[in-house]
Amino acid sequence: PNKQGDEHHLSIVYNIRVPKLISDTPSRFMGIDLGVVNYMVAATNVPSLRPFIISGSDIKGVIKKYAYLIEKRTSQTERLYKVQHSHRLQELWARRSRILKNMTTQLASRVADYVIKHSIEKVVICRFRSKTGPSSKPRAMPSGW
Repeated sequence: PNKQGDEHHLSIVYNIRVPKLISDTPSRFMGIDLGVVNYMVAATNVPSLRPFIISGSDIKGVIKKYAYLIEKRTSQTERLYKVQHSHRLQELWARRSRILKNMTTQLASRVADYVIKHSIEKVVICRFRSKTGPSSKPRAMPSGW
């Protein structure tokens, strides 16, 4: 627990048996594109599985809500106390961070469950970036990201 005793972290570690692939070349792939408008777009090479999109609207909503709350609290703090930082501002930033981390963890868990359920052997995650604007060539993220 931290000094205030309101935050706890729990790590659960367990061993699972990972089955060996029958061949070195996987036959069932999933490609995931992380985006700005849509949080994630995923498709597989399995004809019976339809591509799916995970909207980023919930995440954007949290970011927008906390931007408003933090701006409002900053303005009040500066006006009333003539300072720019306060304990309540730190609490708002920490709460925003916890909520976003929880949302992304839940989404990752759902995707992992989908991959296991449908026996996907290889997942490729890409995020296309633009160096100089929309006209530049997209490039895949380096492995390890």
